[in-house]
Amino acid sequence: MNRDNQQVRDICWLAGVIDGEGCFYLQKRTRKKAFDLIPEIIINNSNWLIIENIDRVLKENKIGHFIFSIKGYGDRPGKKPKWGIRITGLFRCKALLVTVLPYLCGKNKEAEVLHHYICSRLEKPNKQVPYDEDEKKAYEVLRMLKQMSNPNDYTLNVFVDKMKI
Repeated sequence: MNRDNQQVRDICWLAGVIDGEGCFYLQKRTRKKAFDLIPEIIINNSNWLIIENIDRVLKENKIGHFIFSIKGYGDRPGKKPKWGIRITGLFRCKALLVTVLPYLCGKNKEAEVLHHYICSRLEKPNKQVPYDEDEKKAYEVLRMLKQMSNPNDYTLNVFVDKMKI
């Protein structure tokens, strides 16, 4: 198999893992009288070989990330150890989204909302520009998508369509 085919195969595999094990977040961090919305993508798994393979694919695609262990797993009888990979920040998350978005199916709406938010923030002249209404709404939409059993809900699609994704 040539290098290009292997890379596409790895990216498709990573998209499948993210569909099953990944989460898209806008981390809300409050500070004094304001807040920050920080994009994060987290992938958790109890199989170290999968974590190692995700790490390899991310490194080959030059996507910054770090690996962490999840406390409380593996400490109790019958519980396997669990690890996570975290991608944080506008540039790192955008790099991953651009890479896997065409191959996502289960979490494509979440990925599209996060990607739209990131693109909107990157168009601003600096980080200090206040969040616009779409950016604030992206936080709420991501929270709703995580709680929904049917991510194709019509009312949510109307908002996502208004975001011009």
